[in-house]
Amino acid sequence: MLLKDNTQRAKQAQTIFYVVIGTLILSVLSSAYQYNLISRIEIGDYNETEVTLSDTLDTVITLFGIVVRIITIVLFLNWLRRAYGNLSRAGLKHVDDERKAVWAWFIPFMNFVTPYKIVKEIYTETKRLITPKGERYKLDPSTSILVFWWATLIISGVVGNIATRLLNGNTIKDIKSGILFYGISDIIEIIPAILCILIIKRISADEQTLLRMEEAMLVEKQQDSSNENLVSE
Repeated sequence: MLLKDNTQRAKQAQTIFYVVIGTLILSVLSSAYQYNLISRIEIGDYNETEVTLSDTLDTVITLFGIVVRIITIVLFLNWLRRAYGNLSRAGLKHVDDERKAVWAWFIPFMNFVTPYKIVKEIYTETKRLITPKGERYKLDPSTSILVFWWATLIISGVVGNIATRLLNGNTIKDIKSGILFYGISDIIEIIPAILCILIIKRISADEQTLLRMEEAMLVEKQQDSSNENLVSE
């Protein structure tokens, strides 16, 4: 089975993660502004205009962030599904159905481990496939980037959940703490977004190499077939 070119999907996924990083930076700045405003509200040093501006800013950034996250999920999973499917198309028998690269993210408990395993499998097996025959494959030490990416992704989610619970509190202290944790969550989330761009770039480069290798093999087979036909004639 021929490999499917995944270059365009990789570029789209990388681009949207740059947008994610920009959105997170805006969210951090908004949290800092809100935290400062809440601190001044405690001592009565504020006006209604500032409160209205803060609420409007938070609403706009939150809605924009939701839209960006939805687009990010779609583009990233489109890329991931094809990358995983290409392992099967390259002849690896142990690879599961490529749809697993999508639904594994949405099943509780399973989504804490399986998506990481799938990304790692794509990362390592694609590299293995382009390793020249006769040359012993050595595990790239850079796979530690995957561990760091997954760990920071989970940590940002945990901190974000804490922030949500605190923001639902009834006291100003709870709200201040919630805003603080929310800002910290956004800062942490910038890290896996950056790492994800790097991971996609590395996998995409290996995929392109694998695709060129397959194209070269097809050309070679066609030439051999042509030569055999000439000989038979």
